[in-house]
Amino acid sequence: MSFGSDAAADAEASERPPRIDPDDAFIARFLARIPRDIAQSFSDAQLEAIVAAFGTRRWRDHPIDIRLTIPLVGRAYYLVVLAGAERRSRRRRRAERIAHPFVTLGNAIFAAVFFTGVLFSLFAALYVLKSLLGIDLLPGMSLGVMPALKEQLDILLN
Repeated sequence: MSFGSDAAADAEASERPPRIDPDDAFIARFLARIPRDIAQSFSDAQLEAIVAAFGTRRWRDHPIDIRLTIPLVGRAYYLVVLAGAERRSRRRRRAERIAHPFVTLGNAIFAAVFFTGVLFSLFAALYVLKSLLGIDLLPGMSLGVMPALKEQLDILLN
């Protein structure tokens, strides 16, 4: 095994364009943590091996890609919904399922709040639709929403 430089290999490497993006955020952060003389000594092949070993993610386009930042009580929270064809191996999916279980307290609270909001919105829409169609399920009983809603509609339409 030789650790010296091979002139032919060096010439070939200098002729082909680098396959590492110089603006890659991972590479920039990685090289910033290393003394400059050592960082400058890495070849493209070595940087490619480092990227492969540390498994930096290169996001692909997804058919569904929704990213939101939600400001709440002086803090910001993010919500990401990605969907597309599954490309991960069975082994990787199993490892991620163990590392990030679906059933957690945070997920349960989120699901409860989300589905409560969805159900409330659905019932409110059905109530308004029922009232607009003139259906009176409980004669003499009203939540008092329709007079206020009709007043707002009159203001908007006039």
